[in-house]
Amino acid sequence: MSKEKLIAIHWLPKSYLADTELMDRATEHAYFRLLQYIYLTQDRLPDDDAKLARLLKCKSVAEWRKIKAELLQPRGIDPETGEEIPARIYIEGGKILSKKCTQKLAEASKARRQHSLAGKASAYKRGKWRKSL
Repeated sequence: MSKEKLIAIHWLPKSYLADTELMDRATEHAYFRLLQYIYLTQDRLPDDDAKLARLLKCKSVAEWRKIKAELLQPRGIDPETGEEIPARIYIEGGKILSKKCTQKLAEASKARRQHSLAGKASAYKRGKWRKSL
């Protein structure tokens, strides 16, 4: 992922609510905040239990570790496909990641590049494009 500044992520409340319907309040709160930090760090959120417990407003590191263990568990079997439903988060290279967040970040980055190119093309057509911008 590039170091570009992220402006917006396409958010689907219906999907989020369906995904978190069976979570207790503390788990859902921590998960929601975790997703926001994954987006803000653009998939570079360190897997540091003490820091995450504070960022996610957990009562203790132990509470965060319990929530984290739940989020790392596969969610069962998809009745339509028979395939395992993956965990909400995973850890790789010392970072906490979410497949959905990674996908949304890639989509946002692509859209931003497309808008930038379209803007530059428009400026070029109007004769207002300069390399020194």
